[in-house]
Amino acid sequence: MSNFHLTKSDLDARKSLISHKWHTKSPEALNTETLDEPSAIKLARKVEKYWHSRGHKEVTAWVTCDFAPIRGQSRPIYVVRSNLKNGLPPREVWALAA
Repeated sequence: MSNFHLTKSDLDARKSLISHKWHTKSPEALNTETLDEPSAIKLARKVEKYWHSRGHKEVTAWVTCDFAPIRGQSRPIYVVRSNLKNGLPPREVWALAA
């Protein structure tokens, strides 16, 4: 049995992230919709900082660079990846399933 559980603030934060409309016109949303490498790294660190501050030190986030053809040219697309499962830290997923 795991002594790991979600707090109400973790659940509220997850609901907030899920319900967020990515097409908003806020300056922050516009800045993160088309990520360059420094912005992607900053976002990855922000994800880690959020979960680490809540005691989930196992969460990691990293940046990968994929290439996509845009207007006939190959352009870099920076992608933020993490070990979150359905928006939850890995150990939380197993705790909820038990």
